[in-house]
Amino acid sequence: MKDTHDVFLTGRHAAAFLLSGIVKEFDDPFEASLPSDANYMAFREGCIDFSSVPLANTAPYISKADALAVAELVGVGLPLEVAVANDETRRCSRRLHCRTHPASAPQGYYFQAADELYCAAPELTLLVCARQLADVELLVLACLFVSIFTHDLSSQQKLAPRRKLTNVVRIERFIDQCGTSCTKRPPALQRLQRLMPYVVEDAASPKEIECALRFGLARDVGGCGFGMPLMNVPIKITGTTRVRYPDLYWSKEGVAVDYDSKQEHSNSDALENDALHANDLAAAHVQRYVLTSGQLNSMLLFNRVANQLAYDMDGAEKIPNNRSLHATQNCLAQDIRNAFKKFGY
Repeated sequence: MKDTHDVFLTGRHAAAFLLSGIVKEFDDPFEASLPSDANYMAFREGCIDFSSVPLANTAPYISKADALAVAELVGVGLPLEVAVANDETRRCSRRLHCRTHPASAPQGYYFQAADELYCAAPELTLLVCARQLADVELLVLACLFVSIFTHDLSSQQKLAPRRKLTNVVRIERFIDQCGTSCTKRPPALQRLQRLMPYVVEDAASPKEIECALRFGLARDVGGCGFGMPLMNVPIKITGTTRVRYPDLYWSKEGVAVDYDSKQEHSNSDALENDALHANDLAAAHVQRYVLTSGQLNSMLLFNRVANQLAYDMDGAEKIPNNRSLHATQNCLAQDIRNAFKKFGY
């Protein structure tokens, strides 16, 4: 069988590539078309359109130098996790760890990232990673794939806006397509499908995702049980041309939460904008709460804010002063933060 230099990244290496600031380059034409005075978030509905590429039917090959270059590019060491069409084309070495394309998944969920280098699409990457990751890690990864931020290539300490890589509808459509190609859905596909109702779209930072999961998930897994909020949803302010985007928003209850870090709100202009933002939401009959970094990092203070939210949510129960529940909450918070570290945030 003839070797090919075409390498198809999958698993953790595909996830690292997709989450890197490099992928933002695929979005450059979109950003260039925005009006100079446009609100970026108002254009967030679109997804980056990756063209579909079929998986090669020949065995992969890559030189040591090229393998090291790819590993450095994505920030994950060797061996590279790559996809192959069938068991006959697998060839594992110190450079490559071949994984057979999931039998349940449709073909063609790859895109060209560089010359002779291809990458699994976000939907397929989630399915492959579902066999490797814990539930919270997989949920965080899915939230990152449908978020509207990435690393700023000029500084890993900063974030840059981007269109989301995919959305919940696309992922669910992919899951449905997988279900038609097998009589029994494999455990990884079942896990991914089970977690989809808890994936939040359009988060603009890792902290927003953490807030949404800790407020929204059920109490038996360490959340507050409020249900999953909408993220950065537009709220038009009557009588003005202004549109507000609260970080978290429970539309039925009319309750919003904004995460307020000192770094983002430390000058007078920012404080003035915050005040106008709060007044606009009040005019739209939205009860707004602010969660600071100190409150997010303290379980006692976090639960105080949660109990304030519960007061404005019909049928929501307050967080009981229960040691077992607090331990579960701490475990969830730590698992979420460990997951972000795993994915480079």
